[in-house]
Amino acid sequence: MRSDEAHTNDILDVKASDGRWEVWASVWNQGLARWDGKEWKHIGLRDGFPLRNPTGLAATADSRGRQILWASTYDAGVAWFDGT
Repeated sequence: MRSDEAHTNDILDVKASDGRWEVWASVWNQGLARWDGKEWKHIGLRDGFPLRNPTGLAATADSRGRQILWASTYDAGVAWFDGT
């Protein structure tokens, strides 16, 4: 595989705050991708994701029960996404 090719490193299903399930994917050379049941949305550098090379995903909830998505990156630490 060439170093500039995109491939999925991790995939995770997360229950959104409205109760629907979302699918998240960490995509090498692209950033994050989210499936909301209707369409895929790309979250990359222009959307505030710190790097194009995420490596893994995890989900937790804050004290109010709101889902937090965590994404580890190749060399920019860990980023989190809470839907805002």
